[in-house]
Amino acid sequence: ALLEHYGAQDGKDEALLARVAEVGHATLILQGTDDGTIPPASAELLNGILRNALLITIPQAGHDLEVDQPARVLAAAREFLGQPR
Repeated sequence: ALLEHYGAQDGKDEALLARVAEVGHATLILQGTDDGTIPPASAELLNGILRNALLITIPQAGHDLEVDQPARVLAAAREFLGQPR
């Protein structure tokens, strides 16, 4: 049901991916190593499509990585935004 919600049998909505490729802004992608909802391949796919993306993997974090590892998520966001830790 989850894959169907996103528009395709394999979870890849080709029209949406084409639109994502148009994004030129800097984009931070955070992926929890223990995420059971979104597979790492999806984050890697987005990282490959987005022209100006940074993919950071957060150890010991699931799908709610900001709850599981708030300090690591904050540090990653601050680093991405160029703010001091």
